Amino acid sequence: MDMMTILAFAGIFVMFGFYALAGYFLIPFISKKAFKRPLDFYQILQIIILIAIIVQVVQAILYGGWRNLVTSTGVLLPLMSLILALRMRKRNGVPKG
Repeated sequence: MDMMTILAFAGIFVMFGFYALAGYFLIPFISKKAFKRPLDFYQILQIIILIAIIVQVVQAILYGGWRNLVTSTGVLLPLMSLILALRMRKRNGVPKG
């Protein structure tokens, strides 16, 4: 690989990290201000994964790359696991944290 490819990959990873951190801090802030309801870690991750699925589906529809839909269905599995984990935590009375 040449230097430009390495720089492109580094740029993609930095952008991904920046947007993930921005989303991680902005989602609870918006929730507290707009809905007067604090979110815990699992709920924040659910929202981030749901936004990722929506972006994947919109890209697949716009660009006709139907193979992207396979990726978005693969992302659905961790989302369902997070939803189940959150329900189990609420049912067992585990404190938020």
